[in-house]
Amino acid sequence: MTTHPFDKLNISDTSVLINTRRSVCPGCNRSSKNFCPKCNLPLDHSPPSIHLPIPVDIYRHPGECHGKTTSTHAKLVAPTRVKIYIADLEGASSDTELMSRYPDPSRVLLLFPSTSAVPLTQIKSSSFDRLIVLDGTWKQAKAMTKRLSQVGFRHVKIESHETLFWRYQQFDRTFLATIEAIYWFYREYFDAYLAHGCNENIVKQYSGEYDNMLFYFKHNWELIQLFYKSNPKKSFTHRHIDGAAYIQYDDKNTELTL
Repeated sequence: MTTHPFDKLNISDTSVLINTRRSVCPGCNRSSKNFCPKCNLPLDHSPPSIHLPIPVDIYRHPGECHGKTTSTHAKLVAPTRVKIYIADLEGASSDTELMSRYPDPSRVLLLFPSTSAVPLTQIKSSSFDRLIVLDGTWKQAKAMTKRLSQVGFRHVKIESHETLFWRYQQFDRTFLATIEAIYWFYREYFDAYLAHGCNENIVKQYSGEYDNMLFYFKHNWELIQLFYKSNPKKSFTHRHIDGAAYIQYDDKNTELTL
């Protein structure tokens, strides 16, 4: 029996996305399927809803293609707790906006694996109330982080996880897609702060509270798998870190490590 890498996750049925039609976005009047990547609006379906314990602001580099980025997925499933800004964070105007938006930057965590970054287990939950995520290529994200170095955000990192992303990248499998990084942050947030609550002797088990963060990601992964399995003469890009092994043709599959 084929093992699905998302089998352990509590993700809503994605078949609704297969049955949706291309629709005109009420925000920009462009036709899209499932959602508008420009306006971050769902089309012809109601996405699952997630309540995030702290809000997240996503800064998407202007050079990042709207149709390829996965950060939109977060906005679709948690619209009231996710904000997306299109900015490269360069220039005096960006500095002014950041100071106005974050009057106390010490209470904001920036998700980036810098040398000063620490895991959530080393941060008190009462010391922060917002997360910032950078959306772009590794080169773009590093440049954006450098521009933020004087703002005063504290850097946080997640544990090492392997990506299931289908896009080519030149780094190893621990370099995640944006939505994967966001998902793992909240998974680790649960383990660090919510699993024990007020009583250290009682452990609350994680039951999929944030799994639907990967709702659209799972759907896209399934579409790619189906396409190549249905077209065996076509080969998946050899430039991908996993190459031909990315398409799961047989039972030798790798589950998502939880």
